[in-house]
Amino acid sequence: MVTRKEWTRDTPWRQGHLLPHEAVKALGLTHPKYPDDTLVIVASHDCDLAQPPDKEPNIEIVVGHRIHILNGNNTHAKSTRTLHVGFEADDSLLAEFVVTDKKSISKYALIDFMPVAEFKLSLKGLVTFQCWLASRYRRSAFPDEFENRFKNTGMTDRIAKAVKPHGELITALFFDVDEGEEILRNGPDDIYVLDIVLLHATEPDFNAAASAANK
Repeated sequence: MVTRKEWTRDTPWRQGHLLPHEAVKALGLTHPKYPDDTLVIVASHDCDLAQPPDKEPNIEIVVGHRIHILNGNNTHAKSTRTLHVGFEADDSLLAEFVVTDKKSISKYALIDFMPVAEFKLSLKGLVTFQCWLASRYRRSAFPDEFENRFKNTGMTDRIAKAVKPHGELITALFFDVDEGEEILRNGPDDIYVLDIVLLHATEPDFNAAASAANK
């Protein structure tokens, strides 16, 4: 008779840990477009990971892949769909995660594996990852008319192009449409009031970040 291993509170798994290659292969989590650069990260919170499987049976993970350069529009959780983030190590590891590639696996599927030790998110990187996960459910919803005008005039691409070179210095963009009131607009002459607020980094170089935001 084979005794099944038990999942306990002292599990080595934590939010932000990467699955080893052996686990990725065994669980069939290889990225369909970038199989050789697959990175799978744990999205479940530490408190949920510590719970026994009869209370919290599954672990949420996100299947991503290695990238060679960060896109400034996807850093600091600015995009609710795509996250670009770096891991701490002697050799920097850059990764892309897409929120629609989030999956659920059994805790028992990882019980025989240990997380990757050499690559970890910094505290700042972990907070960014958490904010990115939460933003999927906390983001603002704009009127369809506003969305259509924004896209049809090319403003979406123009803002993305402006932010991209300074992405590591600009940490967030906030839109305030009609001061938060839902006002029905009809026709191009019935205009919206739009305030855009840029949040920039303060470290390590405040002046450089402020200059990027002003530009």
